[in-house]
Amino acid sequence: MCSQLESLEIVFNHCLIDSEAVFLTISRTLENSGCSPVFFMDDEMVESSRLRKLLATKKAWPTEVVSGGLSFRFGLVTALEHSFLIIEEIEKPTSVPLENWVIPFLQMPAFVQAWISNKDYEYWQNAADLLQYEAVGRDHSQLPKRSNGLPPPLEQIEVDTSNNPGRFELKTGYIEAVGSTMWLSKDLLSDLGADVLSLREKNICKVEDLGRVLKIEAQEHCFQSSVGEEAELQNQLRE
Repeated sequence: MCSQLESLEIVFNHCLIDSEAVFLTISRTLENSGCSPVFFMDDEMVESSRLRKLLATKKAWPTEVVSGGLSFRFGLVTALEHSFLIIEEIEKPTSVPLENWVIPFLQMPAFVQAWISNKDYEYWQNAADLLQYEAVGRDHSQLPKRSNGLPPPLEQIEVDTSNNPGRFELKTGYIEAVGSTMWLSKDLLSDLGADVLSLREKNICKVEDLGRVLKIEAQEHCFQSSVGEEAELQNQLRE
C-alpha cells in the first residue's frame, strides 16, 4: 500500500532560471497564501533574508529547505541542460496545496514541465539498487534483473526498471515521466513531436490550454499501481 504523501517536480531550462529566483518565488507563494514564511535548513530555523543570500551564491541548494509541511530541493543537471525543483509533502495538510505551487512558475520562460506523483510509488518504480530493497526488508526476488553495464569489478546486478509504468528517465533538457496531473510547455511538446490533443480525442485525459503550457489530467488521484488499468493509462500517456 502506497503512502498518501505526494510530490511535485518542476523542470526548467537551466540557462533561464537561478537559485535565488526559485527561492523568491517560493517565499512569495507562502506569503500570498497568508502564511508567514518560516524556513528550516538542517533542522535549524533560518531567517528568510539570510537564506536568500546563502542560496543566491549557489547554483544548486546544498540541502533541502523546509517550510509549511513541505520540503524544497533545487538542483542542476548541467550535463543534461536542465534544473529542477522538487516539492515534497512531509505531512498533510500542507500550507499550500501542491497543485498551487506550479502556478507561479508556469509562465516563466524557463518552465519546461511539471508533474505530481505519489512519493512512495515513484520511489519504488525507480529503485534499481538491491540495497534499497534489502535495507527495508522488501522482497525483490520476483522482479526482473539486469547488469548495470559497468565492467568488472564495478559490475553489479540491479532491478530492471526500464519497463515500469511509473519510471522516469533523465533526458537532455527534460525528464521523461508521467503523472496523473502534468503540465507541459508547448515548446517541449513541439521539440518532441508529441500530439497531446489526440489523447483528449481518445478520452484518455483532459487537456487545458494555459497559454504557453498545456495542463493534462488523466485522473484525480496520483498513480499508485503498476498493473491493471492504471498501468495501461500510464503507458498510453507515454506513447
